[in-house]
Amino acid sequence: MQIDILKHYIEDFNFGKKKSTLNFQYICLLCIPNQYFILMDLSALNYPAIIVAALSCFIIGGLWYSSILFGNAWMKENGFTKDKTRQGNMLKIFLGSFMLSLIIAFNLAAFIGTEGTLMFGLFAGFAAGAGWVATAFGIVFLFEQKTFRLFLIHAGYLIVTFTIMGGILGAWH
Repeated sequence: MQIDILKHYIEDFNFGKKKSTLNFQYICLLCIPNQYFILMDLSALNYPAIIVAALSCFIIGGLWYSSILFGNAWMKENGFTKDKTRQGNMLKIFLGSFMLSLIIAFNLAAFIGTEGTLMFGLFAGFAAGAGWVATAFGIVFLFEQKTFRLFLIHAGYLIVTFTIMGGILGAWH
């Protein structure tokens, strides 16, 4: 029933042009019978900015978790050695990280919207990083009984990364 209502609404939204299938280029934010709120046209997102924002995770992470900044403390808190960190499947780790970074950047771009500014992007990135992501990590860290120092290392990375990503996505139209 809801799909039929949504399909009918999208047909009306497209100025009466009949579609045989749902038009998935629109996100339906809230579906209440006879009331629909369209968030945005996904084709309007800046996909090069999304890719650059995703790549910024690697640049920030490379610095953040290096011996220049917090790499030694991170390894100590996790009980890692340099040899142990090299034992993982690097292709899987980096490719998976990039794919997840793309998802983060895409969602943050949709959240910021197409009319965002540098300042709004920075604020939205900071708010998402500090208000949602770092706090969610905090809950996990409490149950896993991880150290507060390790939480601060990860939370700091996430807040800085989301803030920079938000700035890129807000400024680049």
